[in-house]
Amino acid sequence: MATFSFTLLPLSLLLLLVPAISDIVDDACSESAAADPNIDYGFCVAALRSNPASGRARDLGALARVALRLARANATHARAAAKALLRENKKAGSGRRSPAIAAAGEVCVEVLGDAASGLKAAARAVKAGRLDDADAYAAAAVDAPGDCDDAFEEEGVASPLAEQDLGLWRLCVVALAITTRLAPASMESKQSNEPTVCFYSK
Repeated sequence: MATFSFTLLPLSLLLLLVPAISDIVDDACSESAAADPNIDYGFCVAALRSNPASGRARDLGALARVALRLARANATHARAAAKALLRENKKAGSGRRSPAIAAAGEVCVEVLGDAASGLKAAARAVKAGRLDDADAYAAAAVDAPGDCDDAFEEEGVASPLAEQDLGLWRLCVVALAITTRLAPASMESKQSNEPTVCFYSK
């Protein structure tokens, strides 16, 4: 009968052979939360870990793409909700149809669609090493949820999309924070100016 044997490696060496991927999410969220009062550490960790790809991320660039794809998926979902709102409003009878919902809903479909496209472009830019472009795309997407809610406010009605817009905004802020850490020029520019604190007020 054939026998097999193996050499047991020291624990310290085994730990070195296993990529420390579990710490990437914690470190990225901890550092991002410390630098930006709009980022909640717990939300950041939970959001990123909701995507199994975060567990396979071996560097910050890979994690940035995970965050951007997560934000993009939510932007796409938010746009679909805005379109559904428009359809329901259109189906309502003439006495129940709301011009305010129609006008604001159209704005939301446009800005949320632009955000989804921008986040997709940001992820591609990260992969291609165009880090300043990625940072710019991600920064533009952050404004979309607030622009959507502002459209309803300007029409004098409460936003039916406020809760999901807030969730999308929080994801976009996380994605931007991680992406910005990859872009030296953007980091240098931000460090040379007074920090801007911009809380989502909806």
